[in-house]
Amino acid sequence: MVEQPEVFRYGTVYKRAEQLRQHVERAKKEFKAEKVNIIGHSMGGLDARYLITHLGGHEHVASLVTIGSPHRGSSHCDWCIKNIADPLRADKWLHEVLPWEVGAWWNLTRPFLQDEFNPKTPDMEGVRYYSVAGDAKPSIYNPLYLPYLNTAKFEGANDGLVSVESAKWGTFLGTVPLDHGEQIGWSLVVDARPLFRKIINVISEEGH
Repeated sequence: MVEQPEVFRYGTVYKRAEQLRQHVERAKKEFKAEKVNIIGHSMGGLDARYLITHLGGHEHVASLVTIGSPHRGSSHCDWCIKNIADPLRADKWLHEVLPWEVGAWWNLTRPFLQDEFNPKTPDMEGVRYYSVAGDAKPSIYNPLYLPYLNTAKFEGANDGLVSVESAKWGTFLGTVPLDHGEQIGWSLVVDARPLFRKIINVISEEGH
C-alpha cells in the first residue's frame, strides 16, 4: 500500500513534519499497519527525520529512504538567500503580500542544517536510514542548469540542487543519473520508476 502525502510546499521543516505526522498516523490506521516505511525526496527527507526524532515518529516508522535530500544543506540555497532573498527582504513581503510561507528556503541552508538541525536531530534507534543521491548535469535548457553550475562550483557532483555529499545519510545506496526533478518523475523522457522499484526491493529484503 502506498500513500503520497502533501505538505506545505514552502513551509518550515517543523510545520511540514507536523503535517507528515498526521499523514503517517492516518496511513497506519487505513492500512492497519504496525509501522510505515517513508521515502522522502528533497526537503521531504528532512521533514521525515524531524518527525522521527522529535514528534514520536520512531514509534511508527520502520525505515526512511531519502532521495536527493540536502542533509548538509545546499550551497545554491545559501547563494540565493545571500544575494537575492535577504537583500530584497523576500521573507517579509512574500509572507505579507501574497501571503506565502517561505521558511523552507532558510531551512535548506548549510549553516542551518549543519549547525542547528543535524546536531539536534540524531538518528533514532530502531529506525533504519538509507539514502540515494543524484549525479546528473541538466541540459542547458533545463531550469536546473545554472543551479547545477553554482552547486558544482562549491560542492562538486550534484543533481542540479543538492550535492552527492549532502544527500548521503545512513546507509548510502549509491548515485543515480537523474537530476533533482527527474528523481520524482518530473520529466517527459526519463522514467523514475526503476529507482523506486530498487528502493522498495531494498526495504523488502531488509524486512521492513
